[in-house]
Amino acid sequence: MKLVVPVDNSQGNYTLKLALEGAVYGLNVRWNQRMLKWILDILDSTGNAVLLGLPILEEQALTDRFVGRLLGLPPGQFVAIDGTGAQLDPTDVTFGSAVQLIYVES
Repeated sequence: MKLVVPVDNSQGNYTLKLALEGAVYGLNVRWNQRMLKWILDILDSTGNAVLLGLPILEEQALTDRFVGRLLGLPPGQFVAIDGTGAQLDPTDVTFGSAVQLIYVES
């Protein structure tokens, strides 16, 4: 099953809570102006850091190398998909519209 993560490119830094596979997680999403990249932090239900500083790159399984190795991480994958087919990373303008963040259950 896939879930589209509700992102908002009008805010440069925000946190949202999501129920993923029976657990609640916090996602901190922030625009890094220096890198020109969106960055993802994954938090547990109480706001404690689980994994910090993941650049959101198009068609990359963002947490793949950490699943099963890092306690508290959602078991599925986060992937950014460019719906235009151009395979571009999300920008401050395209994130949430042309490029969506998807969670794919394990």
